[in-house]
Amino acid sequence: MNKRRILYISFLGILEPVAFSQVFSYLIKLAEDKSLKFTLLTLEKDSFLQKKDYLRYEEIREKLSRVGIDWYMLKHHRGLGKIYDLFIAFLCAMAIVIRRNINIIHARSNEPVILAFFIAKFLRIKIIYDRRGMMAEDYSDDATTNFKIKRGGFVYKLINQFEFLIMRSCNAIVVLTEKIFNHLTKDGFFRTRNNIFIVPCCVELERFGKFHKDNVRLLSQLGLSNKIIFNYTGSLCGLHCLSEMLDFFKTAKKSIPSAHLMFLTLVNSEFIKNSFKVKGLDVKDVTVISVSPLEVNKYMSICDLAVMFFKPTFIRWAASPTKLAECLASGLPIIINKNIGDTEVLVNKNMIGAVLDDFSQSSYIKAVNQAIGLLNDPDIRLRCRKSAEDNFSISRGVEAYHNIYNSL
Repeated sequence: MNKRRILYISFLGILEPVAFSQVFSYLIKLAEDKSLKFTLLTLEKDSFLQKKDYLRYEEIREKLSRVGIDWYMLKHHRGLGKIYDLFIAFLCAMAIVIRRNINIIHARSNEPVILAFFIAKFLRIKIIYDRRGMMAEDYSDDATTNFKIKRGGFVYKLINQFEFLIMRSCNAIVVLTEKIFNHLTKDGFFRTRNNIFIVPCCVELERFGKFHKDNVRLLSQLGLSNKIIFNYTGSLCGLHCLSEMLDFFKTAKKSIPSAHLMFLTLVNSEFIKNSFKVKGLDVKDVTVISVSPLEVNKYMSICDLAVMFFKPTFIRWAASPTKLAECLASGLPIIINKNIGDTEVLVNKNMIGAVLDDFSQSSYIKAVNQAIGLLNDPDIRLRCRKSAEDNFSISRGVEAYHNIYNSL
């Protein structure tokens, strides 16, 4: 069998929690197949480089080296510096492809696939486009970007056409949800489904081994022994609806007086506590913990349910939240708003949470009542864990990628 030499490009650094889970964890397992030889190129943010111990930087590099993955790390820049990033990353990727005789580029998201598209104009390579969203929509909806465009405008249509041109030149396309798969294949964008694959965001279940609320010592240390703990994990950018989550929690407190909200996030705790005060909530009812992804399960497992509200935009069709898989693996039922990827079907079919129709008071009350029912269900944590095992085990994700590589 011919060896597949793969350059994996991610503009999201693996020192960041999402890429640690969705890039590093996958590659470590994929590299066990000796017919695959990986080289990794990432852009790392200063804020994470300055706290390398957060994810045990040296341990990450050593693990990559141990399985034969060469890691090239560039510095990430903001604003107009992104143009510089694209240029330098293009030169670096070109050099790697030539020197290491790369025959496949695995491009994670927008910027990497642009690099791969132009490299393919000079060199014979195959392209896997790991599509995290939709290129034009990312700039019309994504509150984490400074560059904004009008949906349906000239620039929007131009970017859309450019992405479709890129996609038609790719050998394989990975999407996260059935919704976006159907959008691509049913609306005339592509006439064949053979090279489009659905791979949701999966997690290492062994890293989320705790799914029973039985860590009495930790609950006592945090002063939360008699609390019903609502959990939110992850960043709080404009895509996440903090205000609405606090409104929901305020409603929940009326029916569940012992309710407590725990944030596992890198966001400044004062910002969250001030947001609590603005909503008329008592800051004694919130705990904010900055925790490494390596330890997040320890804290998730002492919670009772998870809350995650997202900005309900079209691009959310393409979303498979990593935090959803992590919470389910930790035994937590989910409170989420509708039209977030395939989550509505998953949650309702498996009876593992509540899905809000909108952010109205009536929807909050309905979800709180459902939450009370879930909290009183003795099998709920096992059901959540099984849903994670059936749908989001990293072994399933690795197998899917393995099959994609072998198809090229």
